[in-house]
Amino acid sequence: MVAVMASEGRAEQSYCADQVRRHDWDRFICTLFAPAERRPALFALLAFNLEISRTRAMVSERLLGEIRLQWWRDAIAAIFRHDTAALKHPVIEALHDAVATYALDHNAFEAMIDARSDEFDDDPAANLPALIEHALGTEGHLIRMQMHVLANGTPIAEPDRLTADDVAVAAAIAGLARAQRAGTGFLEHARNRLATARSRQRDIDRRYLPALLPATLAEMDLRGHQPARLRRQLAVTLKVLRGKF
Repeated sequence: MVAVMASEGRAEQSYCADQVRRHDWDRFICTLFAPAERRPALFALLAFNLEISRTRAMVSERLLGEIRLQWWRDAIAAIFRHDTAALKHPVIEALHDAVATYALDHNAFEAMIDARSDEFDDDPAANLPALIEHALGTEGHLIRMQMHVLANGTPIAEPDRLTADDVAVAAAIAGLARAQRAGTGFLEHARNRLATARSRQRDIDRRYLPALLPATLAEMDLRGHQPARLRRQLAVTLKVLRGKF
């Protein structure tokens, strides 16, 4: 616990880490449990997720939102073309390094952007199937790419992929629970997803824990508990000490 707090204080000082610390504190804390050499790539992914997730809230017109998301599509394409002259944004620069180091999947980035574009058509929380699809397209791909980084670019086994999807859906519903927008059926589904994910814990590669730790915080939110940051951090730390999520 002390070591993690010291790490938090000293400086995940990059632009990406700072954005995640400011706007996605839960995942910032979870990422501090990753090996130091993996954190820059993880923070780059999380900062990218923040950028595209803001689109619907930032603009009211679909055309303006699509323009913004197209900018990110073009920037991601530039990364995979190794067009370094086009890399003028700190998140894109960091993603370029992550892609080069860990051979991340271009299609995963595209799918995440597409899912954010779909938010202009329908409310992802309108019904459970729509929410599941949206969660898999956003948080599902994010967690899988994080796992890919944590495994140093090696392929992810199918049970681990399924666990990532279960945690993604549970975390998405937990977000609705925090906003008091999750009905009873949603909450029950999220709890079932968490139980299924945790039924595989003994077989999960422990390297993946930092990407799966949001499950711990989702569980707290699904119970209606929204404790202070220190208690959330303590809950995550205790899980890590036990080698669980």
